Amino acid sequence: MLRGVRETAASRGVPLDEFLRQAVWHWAIAESAKLMADYERQHPDDMRDWREHLMDQMFAKETA
Repeated sequence: MLRGVRETAASRGVPLDEFLRQAVWHWAIAESAKLMADYERQHPDDMRDWREHLMDQMFAKETA
């Protein structure tokens, strides 16, 4: 498996450590999105309240 990762990184002209760092970053973002979607399905009211709270905070910063 590592050989395939090395070959992919080399074919893209990216150092192996940078390629792995980016891969882990993208994986973490995808996992976070899945967890958030699961939570939203289970707790739609909480998510609505959370979104409203974020919108209130953004509006407060824009009008400050």
